[in-house]
Amino acid sequence: MTLATVVFKFLLVIGCIGLLTACTTVDAHKQNDPTQKRSGMNFQFSIVGDLPYNASQEYALYNIISPEVLDSDFIIHVGDYKAGSNQPCTVDLDQKHKTWMIKLGIPVFYSPGDNDWADCDRASNAPVVRETKRLKEIRATFFDPVPTPIPAKWNATWQVGAPENSSWFVNGIRFATVHVIGGNNGRDTIGPCAPGTVCDTRSDIAELVAAREKQSFAWIKSTFDKAASEDADAVVLALHADMFQGKYFDIECINAAQVECDGFKTLRETIIDKSSEFAKPVLLVHGDTGAYCWDRTMGGTKAPNLVRLNSAGDYVLIDAVDVVFDPDSPKPFHAVGTISNLLPAETQCSRD
Repeated sequence: MTLATVVFKFLLVIGCIGLLTACTTVDAHKQNDPTQKRSGMNFQFSIVGDLPYNASQEYALYNIISPEVLDSDFIIHVGDYKAGSNQPCTVDLDQKHKTWMIKLGIPVFYSPGDNDWADCDRASNAPVVRETKRLKEIRATFFDPVPTPIPAKWNATWQVGAPENSSWFVNGIRFATVHVIGGNNGRDTIGPCAPGTVCDTRSDIAELVAAREKQSFAWIKSTFDKAASEDADAVVLALHADMFQGKYFDIECINAAQVECDGFKTLRETIIDKSSEFAKPVLLVHGDTGAYCWDRTMGGTKAPNLVRLNSAGDYVLIDAVDVVFDPDSPKPFHAVGTISNLLPAETQCSRD
């Protein structure tokens, strides 16, 4: 372990002491069970998301976290590789993040967050960029083609029209990324432009929302269909948004232009329904919010096989998360902080 890593782990602890909510979130207990890490397991993947938001986080990601995730078979970045405010959205910044992916030397699957494109027309991110233009830039930089090599035997595919939606099969598990973002899945940006900004029309943004929702539903269903046909041991879905946050929770959206509704309701229901049909372990992993926790009740009695992991990041636990799958365990998915060795809280993830 390098001196920089030791210092960073110390600062994580100090930061946790200074942020009581962060300590409470992870129950402040270290993990020493070797079954939680790569020891004795032949497969592991890592989750990164909601960072880097500033220079210190960038240093931590590039110089401390990155060397430690190289033991993993691949990385899933669940979006928001930049701050949502006071940081312009530029192609140069995209290229910098793409270069980080390439230098890792292992496959990286990236699911964009709202900070990366949908929030780029905020006045605080001046010079502002329209959402429609920004999404095209993201797709051109990160998905045309994907920047990291993917083993052919994983049979990776990308959705036509939405190449950020990817799917691959490895170690008996069907994986997929789904483009679902914060801000009520993009509905929060439907409306008049803020003073002094230039943005897309209501209809332009509503069309983006409608297209992504249609693509997401199709991709989720396709993922579970593939998992069933190949007799997969498990399914892992990765997306950006915390779909349990929002002031309009459980209010159904009638049309794509509606703002005061729950943009995640039908997505949650679809995931629960398909998980119930699959009847084997399903993991939904996401970022977007600072809680680092498990939700083992998302599926209710209909899909008790479905668990949700709110990963690290978002100014709270600055870390990656290593995940392993043990089909013989009553809780088959195990997660632990790459640097911090912290476990996700087992208490119920909060729902607004």
